[in-house]
Amino acid sequence: MSKHEPNTTNIVALLEPFREQGWLWGTETGKLRPAMPLSITDDTPWIAQNIDFDCFYWNQMFHRGVAQQRMVHTHCQTCFKVVVAPRTFRELLALEEWQETSGFRCKCGIETRDYVSRNYGGYFYSWEPGELEHMTYESEDAERQNCYVIDDRAALMMGKQKYAKIVDAMDEIAIEDGPIPVILKRGCTEFEQNCGPTDLPQYRNITPQQIALEKALDDNVEYTPGQFVATQPDALKDAVRMRWAHFAHSRGDMTYIEWLGHALSVPPVVYHK
Repeated sequence: MSKHEPNTTNIVALLEPFREQGWLWGTETGKLRPAMPLSITDDTPWIAQNIDFDCFYWNQMFHRGVAQQRMVHTHCQTCFKVVVAPRTFRELLALEEWQETSGFRCKCGIETRDYVSRNYGGYFYSWEPGELEHMTYESEDAERQNCYVIDDRAALMMGKQKYAKIVDAMDEIAIEDGPIPVILKRGCTEFEQNCGPTDLPQYRNITPQQIALEKALDDNVEYTPGQFVATQPDALKDAVRMRWAHFAHSRGDMTYIEWLGHALSVPPVVYHK
């Protein structure tokens, strides 16, 4: 018999979609890495502040990639986000100005995702590490009988503290009538779309199979949390704001005219009067 036992986690096959996107197996590390030098994208709806990490590895490579949208990475279990929903373009600008001096990891911009039912959004990230705790459940699903959960108490407390501060700040910068909506949520929007509510066992129970898959990814991908992070230059931010203005115009939010100084289209001559 061979000394090499079969490995049912074919990580090479699971990572093949990234090979098709231009990633390659590096000769020095023997790990998968981006083939081209990294660059700052100008195709973004967001302006970010103080971001020192990128979620590509946990969201794109793990959740959407090797886990095929069936698991949420343990790192993401203790990521809480304060989400702000400006009502108009001018409130979005006010939010951006506040984020610039807040000191928080954050971003704001237009919502172009078709599964998000608002025009504008601001996100404040709050992450703290949590220890895995072994749990035993009575379940018809054998994989769920023996699993782990994250102790998220410290992360949740920090998220609630940040939420309270941001609610107070949004009351100060609100332009339209009433308070700017603010919520505290766990993880990325896509996780709940694919795995269900974040307080249910199928979202939070981490099986030994998931831990093995996370380790296989760590062992075979060349990645650091700051690998895709870069400061946006002013010219790119200017372009993003213009994209915001065009988006606002398409949604009938004409408050952008206060900032731009003119409308982005010429009204028709009317003859019904």
